[in-house]
Amino acid sequence: MSFSRTVVLVSGFALVASGCTGGTEAVDFDVEEIGAQPLTGDDCGGCGTGTNGLPSADFHQNEWKLRDVLGESVVETDEHGDIFAVTNGLLDTEAGVNVFKYALRCGVDEDQVVVKDLTGGGMLSTTGAWVTVGLGDPARSDVYTCMLGHLNPSGTEVPIMMKGAAITPGSHSGPLEVPLSAFGFQEAVWATVIDPLTHRPFYHVWPQAHLLSHCTNPALLAVALRSRVCGLGVQDCGLTIHSNPLDFATDCSGSDGVYTCLGYRAIETWLVTEDRDEIYGACVQ
Repeated sequence: MSFSRTVVLVSGFALVASGCTGGTEAVDFDVEEIGAQPLTGDDCGGCGTGTNGLPSADFHQNEWKLRDVLGESVVETDEHGDIFAVTNGLLDTEAGVNVFKYALRCGVDEDQVVVKDLTGGGMLSTTGAWVTVGLGDPARSDVYTCMLGHLNPSGTEVPIMMKGAAITPGSHSGPLEVPLSAFGFQEAVWATVIDPLTHRPFYHVWPQAHLLSHCTNPALLAVALRSRVCGLGVQDCGLTIHSNPLDFATDCSGSDGVYTCLGYRAIETWLVTEDRDEIYGACVQ
């Protein structure tokens, strides 16, 4: 699989995790407020553009509700043919709406209407069945791993390039003015292992060569990665960090960003080199 067929651009505008936990009252959201993307009509192959930024706190606060939603058809119709979805409370808070938005960006085909004109982003090629049936564990894993790539509690807009077997060829969700050639910092390979009984996700990351060279202190690297995924000051969110390069050789197979790790499709992320310290500045001391 060639490089150009397995990349997706996203731009992560993340908020400080401790200040973005959402409310408790029901939210009457509209599409513009939460950033649903229309087709652009340009020459990028029907890609969608916009600003992505999923606060870690939002994600983990609603993880169990998302787990339920992934196991059911995300699109239903009532007796009048009206579309509705998600009745388990995920959409009752702003944080839950935000999580649902990113799940749709990853897991529902582009321009597929789900609820209140909120549409999919088509970033994954393996999860299109979600509009009619619940996802199996391999497809659930793809959604979670795609969402991991969007987590960034630093408060700064950081473009990210994603590569992997599950990525829709040529898909984009972020500013298109960032050329592929700008992504010179190989960050990490990510995968999600799903418990077959509970469907609980367990997250895994293998930092890659550029990140290992940039963050040479293993303890500080672990803090930086845990903050990126779990949120600032959060010690545990089901994340396992494999910082020994020998672990990657043992756990993963494949090449050129297209990997299978621990039996699941993985996603590799790249950063613009100049932006690396927005996420990993604290690990260089």
